[in-house]
Amino acid sequence: MPQMVEYLWLIMDGVWAALMSLNIVPMVMVAGLIGLFQSKPAHYAVKALICLGLAILIDALWPLTFGGDMVIPAITQLEVQLQMVVLYGLGYLILKVMMRVKKAVSLTPVVKDAQTPE
Repeated sequence: MPQMVEYLWLIMDGVWAALMSLNIVPMVMVAGLIGLFQSKPAHYAVKALICLGLAILIDALWPLTFGGDMVIPAITQLEVQLQMVVLYGLGYLILKVMMRVKKAVSLTPVVKDAQTPE
């Protein structure tokens, strides 16, 4: 039983470390831009996956702008896997919200029947 408690403490510590070191700025920017310019309100899961890939690429290449080395995330670590799941969910939500904002802000009314009144 003490080993199980220790294992759960380690998992909780990994989750806490993942959430504390989460960088959401690239995901917010990429998902916001894709959500702003998306043409159809469909395929949010695929678009969120594309946003995740671009956000990870931006995060990995960002140190090169300051003369550092590229930071490649270690996919086998629990912390990185949890961060990717959280970022994917965040991207999905941002895409859905951006589409709803576009619909709310659009000034053109939706015409269902294009018949002229007689």
